[in-house]
Amino acid sequence: MAYELVWVGPGEGAAAIVAGGLRAKGIRARTSGYNATYRSGVPALQSWAVYVRTRDLERAREHLRDNAPAGIVETPDDLVAANARVLMKPILLGIIFLLLFCIAVSLREL
Repeated sequence: MAYELVWVGPGEGAAAIVAGGLRAKGIRARTSGYNATYRSGVPALQSWAVYVRTRDLERAREHLRDNAPAGIVETPDDLVAANARVLMKPILLGIIFLLLFCIAVSLREL
């Protein structure tokens, strides 16, 4: 049975609490260490994740929106947005570097 990411938070204890709350609602949940980046682009060191079965995903998200402790209730859009923000920084820096290089070459030819 496939499991999907539903919550990422600051530690194993918080993940265990979240998973326990889901289990109390009859939703099978697993916890695991998780290395990723939060929406702000800051690495989420020592993060823990909670996974639920695919068929229980919407029920779990609904429960977590109402009851989750500090952490992030993950949705597919959140994951795409977080990854896009992380990728945008090096791309923008590359574009700025390229523009400055072109300006320097143009000024040198004058």
